[in-house]
Amino acid sequence: YLDTLKDHYEAFWQMGVPVDIISEQDDLDGYALVLTPMLYMIREGFDQKLRTFVQNGGTLVSSYHSHIVNETDLCFLGGWPGNMMDVFGIWNEEIDSLEDGESNTIVTSSREYKVKELCALLHANTADVLGVYGSDFYKGSPALTANQYGAGKAYYIAARPGKDFFMDFYQNLVSKLQIPRALPVRLPYGVAATVRESDTDAYIFVQNYLETPQTVTLGREYAVAESNTLITEIHLRPYE
Repeated sequence: YLDTLKDHYEAFWQMGVPVDIISEQDDLDGYALVLTPMLYMIREGFDQKLRTFVQNGGTLVSSYHSHIVNETDLCFLGGWPGNMMDVFGIWNEEIDSLEDGESNTIVTSSREYKVKELCALLHANTADVLGVYGSDFYKGSPALTANQYGAGKAYYIAARPGKDFFMDFYQNLVSKLQIPRALPVRLPYGVAATVRESDTDAYIFVQNYLETPQTVTLGREYAVAESNTLITEIHLRPYE
């Protein structure tokens, strides 16, 4: 579970998109995008909060092994993802557990992505199928779906993909939803940009996590906070 959270988070970290880690008790108002990967156990009332969030125009992304049991570990009857099936527009009938070393693929209109470990067997009810499995007995069945619910949309990722999938998938969503980034440029891999804001200013911290120098082209002029010098490019030493 923690590895899965980190895989989702890393795509946003690499893009320089600020992310809040929140609980089921927190308010979802004000967010454009909410992720609930592998949300196996769900507290009473949180499903309604997610439903309202999507209905009011929010975008929700969830995955295999979500909405399986309630807070007392009792399984939801009638299929998965519990009583959110109409929000995601799917029925998750079963989960195939792959052996170590085994894999499958999600095939989309643009490319193919390797998946491993867990592969949910979906039926698309009202959801649009964005990707299908590439092999095995469930070849051609839905593996990535999107469902319009009210004014918003709910995506379901049926298997565990790699980082290449998350980068492509979330870059597309960030662009589509116009989610702000610390720097609106493509950062070199291993370089992070984070933002801290006051009432009047935004301070952007750019850090190189690699042992090699990196250059970031900013796309516009920024003022260096320490000197007020205007720059359009940053040259970072290793770990600077």
